Amino acid sequence: MAAVLASGCSPEYNWREVAVSDQVGRVLFPAKPRVETRELPFGEHALQFTLTTAKVDHSIFAVGSAPWPATLEKDEALQQDVGRAVMASLYQNLDSQVPDPLPQFGERFEIATGATRLQARVWVSREGLIEGVVMGPEREFPNAAADEFLGSVAKGR
Repeated sequence: MAAVLASGCSPEYNWREVAVSDQVGRVLFPAKPRVETRELPFGEHALQFTLTTAKVDHSIFAVGSAPWPATLEKDEALQQDVGRAVMASLYQNLDSQVPDPLPQFGERFEIATGATRLQARVWVSREGLIEGVVMGPEREFPNAAADEFLGSVAKGR
């Protein structure tokens, strides 16, 4: 009986493999995603940032990617600065202290505010920047789905 009641309160996951930009590959999303692209300024440079998101109940699953513009293609130090800035912005957007040092690229990290929880991974590659993020209410955070999703982003790369 408890299992039946619990399943009625559980979010509905409808997993599907979705192609996400050339540099990311295929990622498992828990629902039908939507895609939007916008310009992301970074100093004198502008990145074309594509965000693919899916929502299940109150949780968001997202993959963001941006190929390096010609002005950043060969500047590895600046590429890493962009990656660190993106990672720091995740902490800042949740009014959390930015750790020093930040997590390593590709390392999974978590930010918890008491009301909201976020798990993410950020990569910097020769092709561009990639981030995978799951964010939702602390009490309802979808741990197993976050594992599945963030693991698929890592494999898709």
